[in-house]
Amino acid sequence: MPSLAEQLVANENKLTAAWGDILPALTPSERAAADLVADRVVKGADPTPGVHIHYLASLASAFRETKDDRYARAAAVLLEAWLVREPERPWKPGPTYNALDIPHTLGDTECVGWFGVLPVVVASPAFPASLTQRLVDSARDKLDYLVGTLHEARNIRMSQCDALVTESLRLDFLPESKRWRSVGLPALNDCFHRQFHPDGSSIEA
Repeated sequence: MPSLAEQLVANENKLTAAWGDILPALTPSERAAADLVADRVVKGADPTPGVHIHYLASLASAFRETKDDRYARAAAVLLEAWLVREPERPWKPGPTYNALDIPHTLGDTECVGWFGVLPVVVASPAFPASLTQRLVDSARDKLDYLVGTLHEARNIRMSQCDALVTESLRLDFLPESKRWRSVGLPALNDCFHRQFHPDGSSIEA
């Protein structure tokens, strides 16, 4: 039976073939961002202050191009810090919860998120298999919560539905994935058709 990492990689390869590479090219600025976080980790400093989730994409791009394990190790440290800040399972939103937190954290077609990065960095021995499992467990809780609490309308609802569909494809080996997709896909289609005035202008704009 394929490992969790192997299943994530196989599913991401299918999605990449369908919609292209979602990771940024390793430009000098992306490399600098990856080096910033990786250097903090190597020095034993806290890498999290001021570090946004987009640094994960930079780290994944740097690891993919260089195969330098320090980038994967830095990604693991950031993701571990993320989980430490979360409450014990079952996951519940904290006082600072924002309706876009789950789509932007886990990933959708706009944001790379955890699961746009994981299929790359899991190839490194510096990335613990136990952390991969904990991230999947956290995602299960978050997506289950999202199914029952979709935003009423507008682009926020579209982003949430996008995440349900995207992660149901990435995690299609989980039994819950069918439910996430059965809620997310029709709601996403409905949202899309409600985004425009009769003259074609955007309701959100």
